[in-house]
Amino acid sequence: MANNYLYANVLLPLPVKGYFTYLIPASLTGKAEEGKRVIVPFGSKKLYAGLIKSLHSSSSGGDNIKEIISILDDKPLISSLHFSFWEWMADYYLCTTGEVMNAALPAAMKLSSETTIKTNPSISLENYSFSVQETNLLKELQKKKKLTVNETIKTTGIKKIMPLINNLLEKQAIIAQEYVQETYKPKKEKFVKLTPEYENNEEKLKDCFDYAEKKAPRQLEMLVAFIRLSGRYEPTQKEVTQKELAAKVGGGHAVLQSMIKKGIFELYSKKYILKK
Repeated sequence: MANNYLYANVLLPLPVKGYFTYLIPASLTGKAEEGKRVIVPFGSKKLYAGLIKSLHSSSSGGDNIKEIISILDDKPLISSLHFSFWEWMADYYLCTTGEVMNAALPAAMKLSSETTIKTNPSISLENYSFSVQETNLLKELQKKKKLTVNETIKTTGIKKIMPLINNLLEKQAIIAQEYVQETYKPKKEKFVKLTPEYENNEEKLKDCFDYAEKKAPRQLEMLVAFIRLSGRYEPTQKEVTQKELAAKVGGGHAVLQSMIKKGIFELYSKKYILKK
């Protein structure tokens, strides 16, 4: 039956919803089974070890579907019950099934192009027999101490390096360490608020409006823009960024700085997480 299947839905250990469809090349058609790990490309240069969730004979992805590079396992490692449980957990904890998979599997089972490998110091390599390619890779690891999967490809010239690494992992000759790329970085954003003198004294704020209306029209524009953006007289108030407030008035930054010097507004900063 497996020979009739042309496509596989693959779960990747990523915070992305759903499964990804890959073409099963003719050389791997008879080996593809649900629950086996496969090496697949993702994005322009990344490789990941994913799990086959299901096999099917047709796809709506057109000609842009990427191929499975290799199959790592002789027998399925995961059953349909695992997938169902992971999907339930993802729904319960409001995350993706890929994130649950990433947490559930040990590092050696979720190889990616960023995975770092090194020789296993707790065993003696002399007790094992290795192929020429395995021996060469081990020699490189002994020289370099550790390599990422991408680096092993460059060092050995073997593009389909994952099965070789997987064999060495199974022989416990090497150790895989997961490398988590910094996906998020903290960023500071500046916000504007009224100083306590005007925030807590409606009469004084009204006097400020009266003065600006007569003497400083752009400051008046700035005050009106702040009231609107902050929703001061609405049921729900909002924080106002320096950037959005300054954009509401011609020469906004200069006007805002002037009003800060006069003690009408003040700035404060907040950290938030910015996705790279």
